[in-house]
Amino acid sequence: MRNASSRDVFEVCSLFKSVAVESDIGSRLSNLDRMLINRWTGQSLPSPQQLKMLLVNEGLAPEVESLPAHSNLKEHRHPFDEVRILVEGNLIMDINGNQLLLRPGDRIDIPANTKHSKTVHGGQPCISLIAKRTF
Repeated sequence: MRNASSRDVFEVCSLFKSVAVESDIGSRLSNLDRMLINRWTGQSLPSPQQLKMLLVNEGLAPEVESLPAHSNLKEHRHPFDEVRILVEGNLIMDINGNQLLLRPGDRIDIPANTKHSKTVHGGQPCISLIAKRTF
């Protein structure tokens, strides 16, 4: 398998459709009050290496997270922004009471200190690339 080039990353970036979701984080007024979901709109999915390069090109250090089928992670929060791109499987994210189904290729940026939980949807494991964005 060849490494992803800058052109590959550009072509992959152009196939995301952004959807902004309001986040209920109290009365703070900043860009962090918005959750950004990028839905994959291409006909075929990018390779895991291309998805990784998207995050690396943003200065992030992505890691692979593998969750077994039907697993559930309790509500929690982080002192950093969480960036997640699904590689395989389906994941339901519950963010401040809003449930969002993420499919392969979808990306979500969760602002720091936002309560969220996740459940693997369906009978297959879920593999994601995750990265921390600190301030």
